[in-house]
Amino acid sequence: MNRNVVAVLLLCLLTVGSTLALVLDVPSSYPTIQAGINAAAGGDTVLVAPATYYENINFRGKNIMVASNYLLSGSPGAIDSTIINGGNSFTDTGSCVLIVSGEDSTAKLEGFTITRGTGTLWTDEHSSVLNREGGGVLIALSSPVIRHNIIVDNSATNRSGATGAGGGGIRVGDGNPLIEGNVIMLNNGRYGAGIVLNHTGARIRNNIIFNNRGGQDDGGGGILVHEGFSAAKVIENNTIVGNSASTGGGGMRVWDADSVVFRNNIVWGNVAATGDQLDDQGGSARVTFCDVKGGWPGNIAADPEFARDNFYLTLGSPCVDAGNPDPAYNDPDSSGVARWPALGGRRNDMGAYGGPRASVLARTFYGISEQSQILSPRFGLTVQPQPCRTEAFIRFELHRPVQVSLSLYDATGRRVKQISTAGVNAGGQALRLGVAGLPAGGYVCRLAAGGCVETVPMVVAK
Repeated sequence: MNRNVVAVLLLCLLTVGSTLALVLDVPSSYPTIQAGINAAAGGDTVLVAPATYYENINFRGKNIMVASNYLLSGSPGAIDSTIINGGNSFTDTGSCVLIVSGEDSTAKLEGFTITRGTGTLWTDEHSSVLNREGGGVLIALSSPVIRHNIIVDNSATNRSGATGAGGGGIRVGDGNPLIEGNVIMLNNGRYGAGIVLNHTGARIRNNIIFNNRGGQDDGGGGILVHEGFSAAKVIENNTIVGNSASTGGGGMRVWDADSVVFRNNIVWGNVAATGDQLDDQGGSARVTFCDVKGGWPGNIAADPEFARDNFYLTLGSPCVDAGNPDPAYNDPDSSGVARWPALGGRRNDMGAYGGPRASVLARTFYGISEQSQILSPRFGLTVQPQPCRTEAFIRFELHRPVQVSLSLYDATGRRVKQISTAGVNAGGQALRLGVAGLPAGGYVCRLAAGGCVETVPMVVAK
């Protein structure tokens, strides 16, 4: 059934099927998101139309859903156009969203761009130390669902009146939230620039955690995990790339924590003073079926071969069908093969676009052009002539001397040709590829150079 129809039926059932479950429309019925929350009761949905809302909202202990029209359409455009901007707060409650009053898993935040939050002065539940935390989202003593949001350009760096500051994107303490299908990027924090997990359980899956920066105090450019908790910490099928920490753990730092399950993730292109990708201080992280740049025992360390303008995997990526082979982790099924955005067969693809909860994430990636070491530059890859019969010339431009690998894949994804050349000079280049023995049809030509990849279609005729 069409997602739009399902969503509309769901909202009708909420409205008609129970006198307790209502849909509260913002701004047509309530002028602000907070006004909708204040009027809501448990089980209600606060449905927010596209606009920019200059607010710092608080769930106030209510187990409700706060969602954009993404809930109805499933369109990433609804996420881009429904914005909670927390930058106008002049108080010490500067988080865009606060879920801090014992909310459970029926409290949900879905389908927003969450930006410009500056964190909230918050007393640590275990040490009585006052910190400024949760630039974008502050979660404490609660277990909500945070799903399909862009959490971008928030900060928790101001130590005025506080001992420390961290959790630029999300700070979680003493709960067990589900953080799923979000893009968490360009946030800043003096610890845990992307996410802080402090004395908490959590399930963090199918997120892109990209280009978060800071970690001056306790590290963790992408994720900081600190101290134990009764509930498990499971971090799976995330793409953690381009984050940085001034101290340890550019991708993730585990510090004085109990067991952390870390599986089916891609951790690439992060930088730190120590432990660029992963910094496990206590040896408590169980890292399995991951792609970790520079290597991690029992895992792969191969260029994930992202598409040029996003973090989809490309044809031939070593991360396709390379996650945990247990069927419980299989990609979504489409007649025996993986359904887009997963690739290949049904076995789990590493990264945010693999696993049973894989979905198309937000379409906007601010700052992606700054990460040329992670994403492919434009080589200007071309094939001449098109179609070709006996040979083709593959032309491209290199920005520096580098080893080049050229591969040709048929329509089934099987590699049928490969050329590897060391020490190719910068500038315009051409490689000759013989195709006389290949069947007529469509192919994909893939150029890998300096850790970057570009592809172009090629047609062989007879």
